[in-house]
Amino acid sequence: MSTRVRVVIMRKSNKKPRLGYARTMSVRPRRTFASSLVITMASTAALAVADDKQPTEPPIIHKNPPAPRRPPPPPPKQAAPETDRHWHVYRQDKTCFSDNAADACPPQPAGKPVPPCNPPAPVKYACPANVTLPVNVVQRAHHLDCFVDYGTMSCPKDMACNPPPPKKLACPE
Repeated sequence: MSTRVRVVIMRKSNKKPRLGYARTMSVRPRRTFASSLVITMASTAALAVADDKQPTEPPIIHKNPPAPRRPPPPPPKQAAPETDRHWHVYRQDKTCFSDNAADACPPQPAGKPVPPCNPPAPVKYACPANVTLPVNVVQRAHHLDCFVDYGTMSCPKDMACNPPPPKKLACPE
C-alpha cells in the first residue's frame, strides 16, 4: 500500500510554486528475497558439489585446424654410372627377365687367362610394351635413362642410313 504526500515543486523562475503529489514506499516490510539472490545461492551450491569430484583423466584438447603436415622427402637421386651398363631382356613363359652377365664377366684380352666368373642370376623385369623381345638395353655413362640398344648399324656404300628412333625403357636393377 502506498501513501500520497503533498510536495511543493519550486521553479527557477519567479513564478508561483507548483503543487503536486508523489508516491512513497509502502509501510509494510518486504517478505520475499530478490530473485537474483536465490539464483546466486543455487549456483554457488552447485559449484561446491562439482569441486568434490576430481577428474581421473586429463581433458581432451581438440586442435582445429589440424597441424600442417610436412611433405615427404624427395626420393634419393641415383648417381649416374661412370661406364656403360648393358642388360639382355628376354621373356620366359609369361615373365620377363633382365640379365647383365655381359657387364659382370667382361671379356679378357687375347692371350691372357680368363679368371673365373660367377654372373648374377637373372632378375624379374616388367615386360616392356611396344618392344619385340629379346632386346638389349643400355645405360650410357653419366646418364640416368636406359634405351634399347640396336647395336652398330652398317649402311651400304653411298647410301644414307635411317636408324630407328631410340626407345626409352625402365632401367633394370
